[in-house]
Amino acid sequence: MFVSLYQFPIMLKKSYLLTLLAAFTLVFSSCSKDDDKDEPKPSIEAQLSQKTWELDEQEVKYDGQSAQDILEIVQNEAGTDDIAFKMDGKGEFVLLLDGDDEGDGDYEIDGDKIIWDYPLTYTWAESEDDTHEYEFELNGNTLTLTSTSTDMEGNDFEETITFKAK
Repeated sequence: MFVSLYQFPIMLKKSYLLTLLAAFTLVFSSCSKDDDKDEPKPSIEAQLSQKTWELDEQEVKYDGQSAQDILEIVQNEAGTDDIAFKMDGKGEFVLLLDGDDEGDGDYEIDGDKIIWDYPLTYTWAESEDDTHEYEFELNGNTLTLTSTSTDMEGNDFEETITFKAK
């Protein structure tokens, strides 16, 4: 087939336009938004309410003394070594002894602090107040609470309570 010189520039323009169109199609279809971002981390309250927290360690340390393990004392007071709690994510928690609901209470999370009326603590036993503030740290399946307080005789102490997720 013979192409005249008159048709050659038109064919060249069509070929050039088709090449440009193909290039733009490839560029815009291969440059989608990067979807590799991490999912947003749930709030602390959401993380706490997703699990049941079982008492694992509990100790009290008075100024100038070494820490005293009081876990066994707390378990004897409760009548079981199966002590846990579950938060609802809305400001209430349930105390569980041997898996049974043994009462409920209120809590509030404020930054790295939890204010609650959890009764199985040395701080609660040594105070006339029902509600106490603990600093908390959540590392995966471990929740550690720490409170600095004064007992009824005026002695300063620090209580550390560790819970593990069931």
